[in-house]
Amino acid sequence: MHALRGTEPGLPSVLDCAAASVLLGFNIIIPAGSTLSVTQVNSHLSQTFSSAAAATAFFQALGLVVISAPTIAVNGGAATPTVVTSTLPLCGCNVFVNGWTTDNAGMEGCARADVVHGLAGKKTVCYPPQRPYIPHLDDGCTSDSYRCLADYTAPTFPTCQCDEFANQAYLSHPNGLCQKSTHKGNVCYARNYVGDKKHGGWEFYGCPQDTFRCS
Repeated sequence: MHALRGTEPGLPSVLDCAAASVLLGFNIIIPAGSTLSVTQVNSHLSQTFSSAAAATAFFQALGLVVISAPTIAVNGGAATPTVVTSTLPLCGCNVFVNGWTTDNAGMEGCARADVVHGLAGKKTVCYPPQRPYIPHLDDGCTSDSYRCLADYTAPTFPTCQCDEFANQAYLSHPNGLCQKSTHKGNVCYARNYVGDKKHGGWEFYGCPQDTFRCS
């Protein structure tokens, strides 16, 4: 139906790169006279590599983790997916510190999974490496952390169920609210800051610890 030609011979292998990321590029050529269209091929690739999770499942036999959703571009009649893979585990970040934000997802960093963060309990804290990575000698992280690929899944905040409002809060506030259950019912408060600081749950999404973020 169509030929699959890999361009990976010119790239270092996963073993050569150790924990470094590897770019894999493929060109799919549709022969002249084929009933397949570029749109059909692009649609099939988009479904196969629709997300980082789907691409990771595709490479499961190789033990690779795809850290970002592959991009698929159509150029000159060829559909070309680009997949970023790594042999490092995902960090599972809840909180970002030391200058890192959720924008650093997909980068190699360090993580601690046992940090007690107030009333929220233990969270995985992610931050940039302290030293360069030296294969088999130094992962660049402190002794109580480990090197991994930063990732972050934004939480889905529940719908606010407010019986009373305080601190200039009101229902359907565009900045979201903080909700607390009291003997008077559910009291909703305005958040401590506007927008998203991109630190994950480091500041409890702008809510006091005895409340929870809602929208």
